[in-house]
Amino acid sequence: MIAYHQGKKGVIMATRVLGYSNGERIIEAGKLEQRMYIILDGMVEISLTDGKEKLVVANMKKGDFFGEISLFNNSPRSANAIAVGD
Repeated sequence: MIAYHQGKKGVIMATRVLGYSNGERIIEAGKLEQRMYIILDGMVEISLTDGKEKLVVANMKKGDFFGEISLFNNSPRSANAIAVGD
């Protein structure tokens, strides 16, 4: 589902509701994309990896958001985001 909302000063925001299964990757470190996420249900694990070890830096829940930095710069994603639970 995609919904478009007209905000102040003519800014149009697009909203798409996506579903992810347990363990499914939402964001992959190193990839380029300009998208942020708001958690409507479930949990998301944010982690860093050096190729050998994984370091969990945050566990996010309903109402939290992530990925917003990609809206302001054009750099690769710095962390992985994985869906936790169904």
